[in-house]
Amino acid sequence: MAWETKFFGDCAELIRDTVQPSEALGLPYIGLEHISQGQLPLLGFGKSDDVISAKSKFLKGDILFGKLRPYFRKVIIAPFDGVCSTDIWVV
Repeated sequence: MAWETKFFGDCAELIRDTVQPSEALGLPYIGLEHISQGQLPLLGFGKSDDVISAKSKFLKGDILFGKLRPYFRKVIIAPFDGVCSTDIWVV
């Protein structure tokens, strides 16, 4: 089977589902500090109850990619539903 070249935008969709802290109570929170550089394991997570600004909502299986300093290659596949920093793209 031969590989076919595609643009990323033809295979994936950027999800822009923003929520206010009051709408995300009880959900796990992932910030850039929870994603390791150049590796897939999640380092940990916080609680949305401790967040005071708008966040992006994600679902289990979504790709979370750090858009702040992308050369750090901070990327994970979400292991659960939750919210994340707006410095992270949800794909």
